[in-house]
Amino acid sequence: MGDIAPATMLAESLVKSLGCPAHSPLDRAAELKGLRSQTSPFEREALYALGRYAYSGAGDIWDIGCAGGGSSYCLAAGVADGEAAEKAGRVVCFDRFDGHAKKAFTSLAEEADDLAIFHRQTAPVAAIVKPVRLDLLKDLASFPAPRGVEIAHIDAAKSLALWKAIFAKLAANIIPGRTVWIWQDFNRARLPFQAYALPLLLEHGEIIGGAKDCTPFLRFREEIAPATVRKIAADAFTLEERIANVRATFAMLDRDFSELFARRETLSRDLAEASVAYCHLIAGDFDGAVRAYEAVGAAFRARKASRIYERELHGGEAERRRVLGE
Repeated sequence: MGDIAPATMLAESLVKSLGCPAHSPLDRAAELKGLRSQTSPFEREALYALGRYAYSGAGDIWDIGCAGGGSSYCLAAGVADGEAAEKAGRVVCFDRFDGHAKKAFTSLAEEADDLAIFHRQTAPVAAIVKPVRLDLLKDLASFPAPRGVEIAHIDAAKSLALWKAIFAKLAANIIPGRTVWIWQDFNRARLPFQAYALPLLLEHGEIIGGAKDCTPFLRFREEIAPATVRKIAADAFTLEERIANVRATFAMLDRDFSELFARRETLSRDLAEASVAYCHLIAGDFDGAVRAYEAVGAAFRARKASRIYERELHGGEAERRRVLGE
């Protein structure tokens, strides 16, 4: 197993749910830290732990929006070190591989293309990972999943259209008692659809912890009810439902999983209200979107990561269409 990393990276709730150590082996911790990835060090350690301690081999692992393969490596390294390694399926890694990684990871720009970057970063676990180049909107629905999807890292739901496509596919491939969804973009207020869908999904599962950057992990105890699948896949929510569900979601996370917000004291409240602003934007209520965002704390609004919100919420129909993915 090797020496243990001295710093606690995993959330206590996840450690309790998985029954795993709070630390990664030193050699693995160094590898995870050194990866070129747009996931945080907290997320990388949590992905490794999930692959190692939660994965049973009953289904496949899907890394949806893998980019340069950093998250794929974390999941696959956990599988390689875990008890299910011999009966494991593949870590299936979806992306368009269309140049994003070459722009994002300039230290790897000498590689020929995004797929070459992926292969370089995942070389030690090449036998486990399977990169798949596809357009999620057009091709994910027909992609085969005969074993079901046991772990899904959702990192490509960057618009409502993408979220609906990803959700519909994953909802049809749940393994009761096993499937875990990783909500990688939960700390992006511009993507509130995941937050307002969560209360409905919690009727069929529970949060088992997550990573300390507001990345919840949801484990399903049963399949999602057909009516719920239809509602979420069609985004058939009223504005009032969206707002109420967003606030309920972040209140629940702040109450029961406050460690996921440990790095910023007011993140949960401000993130909820910024997400409410985007609920208005999605509904076409542009004035309401601007007013709602004015209620968000000044410190949150001043962050570099929040600059896009100010621009989009004042951008009217053009920005609304971009958030929707139209």
